[in-house]
Amino acid sequence: MMLYGPLLVWVLISAFGPYDVVQGPSSKLLYVHVPTVWIAYLAYTLTFIYSLLYLIKKNPKYDSRAVANAKSGVIFTASTLLAGSVWGKFTWGTWWVWGDARPLGPGTTELWSLGPGTIGPWPLGPRTM
Repeated sequence: MMLYGPLLVWVLISAFGPYDVVQGPSSKLLYVHVPTVWIAYLAYTLTFIYSLLYLIKKNPKYDSRAVANAKSGVIFTASTLLAGSVWGKFTWGTWWVWGDARPLGPGTTELWSLGPGTIGPWPLGPRTM
């Protein structure tokens, strides 16, 4: 229930908020792009912390929390890449810039996070240490 208030404010700002004079209405995609990348990085940070806790304490709840945060990170990174690519198409005239490190960081993080432990069951059986 607490999510609806901030979500409503975000939707209203995205729909009726100002846009950049130079970039035009495509700059409103940054209202989606920037928050999703921050949430994705938060999810990956939590994945790292819970993974360390699992390795130290051997408690399975930390493993399940790490996997859940990794899945959230994958979803938010995908939305970040999608919004950033559409914004890049309108702004730069191309969907992706290979020479720039800014899109390559989240892009490689997304590919790295799509490992078998993130999107499906562990291929070697249950996780035991």
